[in-house]
Amino acid sequence: MKKHDLNKKILSSAVLLFAIPSMVLGGCGNKYDDGRNDDIALIDPVSVSVSCVPVQKHSFYDEKALFAICSPSVTECSFQADSYFKSYDKMPGETVKKGDVLISGDTEQLDEKIKSQTEKIADMDENYNDNHDGLQNQYSKAKSEYENYLKIMDNLNSQKPDESDPGYEQWLEKNKYSYYDGQTRYAYIEMCNNELQLKETEELYKLDRDHENKVLQRLYNQKRSKQLTSEADGVVIALNYFENGPYISKNALGMAVGDLSAKEIRTSYISQGVYNKAKDVYALADGKRYEVEFHPMNNQEYELLNKKNGVVYSTFSIEDPNNEISIGDYLVIVLVNDVTKDVLSVPKSAVGKDASGEFVYVFENDSYTERYIRTGHSDGAFIEVLSGLEEGETVKCDYKMKGGATEHVLKKGTVSNSFSENGYLFYPSQKNVENPVQYGVTYFDELCVGRYETVEKGQTIAKVHVVSDSIEIERTARQLQRLDERIASAEADYKKSKDSGADEYTLKDLQKNIDRLKEQRNELNKTLSDMKSDANLKEIKAPVSGIVTDITWYNAGDIINAGATVVKISDESSCFIVVQDKDGKLSYGNTANVSYKDTTGAQKATTGTVVTANPMVLSEELKMGYALIKLDPEVVAEMALTNQNSYGMWNVQRFGITATIRDMDDVVLVPRAAVTEISGTSYVTVKDENGSLRMVSFVAGGSDSSYYWVLEGLEEGQTVCWE
Repeated sequence: MKKHDLNKKILSSAVLLFAIPSMVLGGCGNKYDDGRNDDIALIDPVSVSVSCVPVQKHSFYDEKALFAICSPSVTECSFQADSYFKSYDKMPGETVKKGDVLISGDTEQLDEKIKSQTEKIADMDENYNDNHDGLQNQYSKAKSEYENYLKIMDNLNSQKPDESDPGYEQWLEKNKYSYYDGQTRYAYIEMCNNELQLKETEELYKLDRDHENKVLQRLYNQKRSKQLTSEADGVVIALNYFENGPYISKNALGMAVGDLSAKEIRTSYISQGVYNKAKDVYALADGKRYEVEFHPMNNQEYELLNKKNGVVYSTFSIEDPNNEISIGDYLVIVLVNDVTKDVLSVPKSAVGKDASGEFVYVFENDSYTERYIRTGHSDGAFIEVLSGLEEGETVKCDYKMKGGATEHVLKKGTVSNSFSENGYLFYPSQKNVENPVQYGVTYFDELCVGRYETVEKGQTIAKVHVVSDSIEIERTARQLQRLDERIASAEADYKKSKDSGADEYTLKDLQKNIDRLKEQRNELNKTLSDMKSDANLKEIKAPVSGIVTDITWYNAGDIINAGATVVKISDESSCFIVVQDKDGKLSYGNTANVSYKDTTGAQKATTGTVVTANPMVLSEELKMGYALIKLDPEVVAEMALTNQNSYGMWNVQRFGITATIRDMDDVVLVPRAAVTEISGTSYVTVKDENGSLRMVSFVAGGSDSSYYWVLEGLEEGQTVCWE
């Protein structure tokens, strides 16, 4: 074969079929963490081998894309003391203020102490006021008497003759000067003593009142410490479900509150060194770039978080002046370490190495000549040539490129992943409907509601009859009669004393006795009224509206103990769909589709909102492995009716839950079938307008089951092909 024919054949083959791919990522750059556990399947290419390729210009990218979500700023709230769980006061999705009670502990004993201390202070105030009024009156009288004597003495002194006057002694005796002078001095001492006693009483009262107030405040603080209170304004985004018993230890996390106005971006942990190495860091959402600010943590913070949670995440704030990013949105954090564009490169398989350095075999003069070169960036398939080769020269290599007849024009679209699980009705907060009878024996007659039935406040729950203690009722009635007689006698004594001119203090003591007896009468009246009311009880009624979620089964004639729970009623507004989400795919704000059957068996569908945060933003203690979905109360009521034949198990009736998650819109899409993975770099075969083929690498931002989306390296309108 002639030389020019051989060259023509080699060059035409290389240019038209096996042109060198453009280079994108160096090292481990084209690796993507999309937050999923499933690995991206490698696609074995249908390839064609060639023995030589031309040296061409290509680009290298060293970039990394990390899965990220937009979350609210999170404040986790913990108990300040050991406690016993009583009830949830707030639920996920509810707006709260700093200081609001989120979870109530059992504080009955403290409540009694607070009541007793409050009454003690009230009695102290009453006694002080009575005593103070008396002392004030005494002081006022003593002061008035002193002032009167002082006026008399002033008048006498103005008329008093000179001591040398012969009638001086007679004047003194006639006007009782010595008497009035002594009375004035005595009145002054009495006034001072009363003033001192009044002042001491006021000061002692203030000291005692301050002490008792501090005792009361300590009791309130103790009660507060046994309740979980919100440490910030915001929305409840997580709760710790205390299903293993009522005891809650000190420092246990109970709920998390999110500030929806303060958006944060959470992603996999990035060290300060990795961040500093990057030449550019930004967020990408729906094909648009957003500037971000990194929030680094020191080693101590990292160690504490790692010990506490096992996994540490990094936080960024985002510049979003137009509020285009919503809580729960999916983004990627892009770290750009290096970008090298339009540099000469050859397939890595074309480069050899010996003691003198790296070399290639260059085709020239109908034969291959060894030539040493200097190289730079490299990735899975290609390496940059810094010197030793010129563009257009041909080198020997063992090179394969994917090719085929299937073609696809790249265009922009949406990549998303799907979530599908079974969900169940979940009522974390319930109201016990208890037997209210305290006096007598209650017998069960009939249950008037069914499980998962919607009831209204005041609706009959169960029919009962009560056998009362008639002897105890009669005894209480007699005590009340005798108490009325004592009150009448005490009022007669008061009237008699008042008519006889008794002093104010005696009358006050008599009135206090009357008030005490009347208070006893009120309490006894209430007791007798409760006895008669209990004796006449025929029905136990619902104290609140809601859904009957649990029933204590009684047979007709069974005794119901005082305070025993008959049914449990859950507020429809505190009902959720709970769905398992171990991988943390759902985030606060996501929309979920819920399918269910109504009581006729007809298939229905509705939508709900995820009201629990992604585990990425929570401490390990608050990671339930489940997500809660909030639905319209009317839908919940309809769904609850389908559970009536579920034998009391809230998790028997399943509901289909699907959601579209991790949407990335307005990005260039590449069919997965067109992609080849080589050492962590993604490649496709691009068909140019002139019909030539070349293998091009690109940076994948993420993927779904059908497509990769392009972070960098490919553009809309390019044509890719595969077999």
